[in-house]
Amino acid sequence: MHYVVERPGVPNRAKSTATIVNVEAIILRPEAPEFLGGNTEVPVGWLTCNALYDDANPNPLDPAIRVLVKDLRGYGLKAGDTVTFHWYAVHGMTGEEKIEETVFDDPVELKEADLDEFVWRVQPYTDYILPIFDYSATLHLGRGRVTYSFDLDGKPIVSKQVEEIVAMHDAVTSCPLRP
Repeated sequence: MHYVVERPGVPNRAKSTATIVNVEAIILRPEAPEFLGGNTEVPVGWLTCNALYDDANPNPLDPAIRVLVKDLRGYGLKAGDTVTFHWYAVHGMTGEEKIEETVFDDPVELKEADLDEFVWRVQPYTDYILPIFDYSATLHLGRGRVTYSFDLDGKPIVSKQVEEIVAMHDAVTSCPLRP
């Protein structure tokens, strides 16, 4: 990089010494993942007790909050690469009071089948989801947030964040879990 100073009518131009500059103009920001199992009726999207189980595709790892990530191949990832999923919740429907007990960073080594579509699970329930209910004696909900990250060509890449209300309780107690 260098600069030149000149003006009309003056024949002498001033030129700076060249300096090498590394410029990156393209920032890779993967799309946010998507929560699965959110309410389809009012309040639409909220993650309630029903979101902990997928009756159409039962899984022995349930209960869990499920998060869908699509097209990891499109970001240059391949089988054997590691993607780290990041989950935490903040208390209530507004504000930024982080519930530290919910923080979960989970590195996952990708398989070939994961590259097109991958479901990540926030689990175990008692470690990362139940603390939202237990955090306050009066307000038992929060907002769950998920991003994922990976290294590409030695540079850290972080996805956009998805956020949803998490209300894992009935009228009085935390979610009744299935045996």
